Amino acid sequence: MSSTPDRAQRRADARSNAARIVAAARRVFARGDGLGSLEEIAREAGVGIATLYRHFSHRESLASAVFTQILHDEFAPALEAARDDPSPLHGLKTAAEVLVTAVARVDGLIASAGNFPALTDELLRGFADPIYEIVVRAQQAGELRADIQRDDIPRVLVMAVAGLTVPDLAHGAYLRYVTLVFDALKPEHATPLPPVEPGVEAGQAPAAPRATV
Repeated sequence: MSSTPDRAQRRADARSNAARIVAAARRVFARGDGLGSLEEIAREAGVGIATLYRHFSHRESLASAVFTQILHDEFAPALEAARDDPSPLHGLKTAAEVLVTAVARVDGLIASAGNFPALTDELLRGFADPIYEIVVRAQQAGELRADIQRDDIPRVLVMAVAGLTVPDLAHGAYLRYVTLVFDALKPEHATPLPPVEPGVEAGQAPAAPRATV
C-alpha cells in the first residue's frame, strides 16, 4: 500500500502538471493563429500527451481552464482596483477593457472554446457579486443609471467579449465599443429599459399570452 506521503506527492505532481499544461496552452493559444495542436501544447508543457489527456479530456476543457486563469490573473485584480476607484463607473469600464484586451491577446482561446459566449457567461457568473457591488456604488454616486440590475453588467460583458469573434475586427476596435457601451450606461438622457420576463433565458421566446374567452 502506498504511504500517505507518496499519495500527497502524487497529488502535488498532478497539480503541478495541470498548471504547466494550462500555462503552456495559454502561450500556444497566443502564438500565431493560436491553433496549435494538443500535442504541441503537451511538448510546450514538458509532459506526454497521455498526461495532458488525463487532466483535460478535450480541447474545450483546456480552453475553459485557460479562460479561468485569465479571469483570475487579470480580471479579478481589475475588479479589486475598481472597488477602490473614486469613480466606480470608470473603475468598472477599466475592468471591462482589461477583460476584452486579455482575451483578444489569446486568439486560440476563442477558436478552442466551442461555444465561446456560453463559456464566457458561465465563468462571469462567478464574478456577479463583486461586479454588482461596484454597480451599486456607481448608482449611489449618480454615475450609473438606476435601473441596472444585478445580471445586466455581466451580460453586457459577455456581449463585449463575444464581439471578439467578429471576423476581421480591427485591432483595438473593441475598446471603442466598450466606450460606447459604458457611455450608454450613464443616467443622462436614459430611456426606460424593457422589463425582463422572469424565467425567460436569452434567446428564448417569451411565453405566449393566454387566450381570453
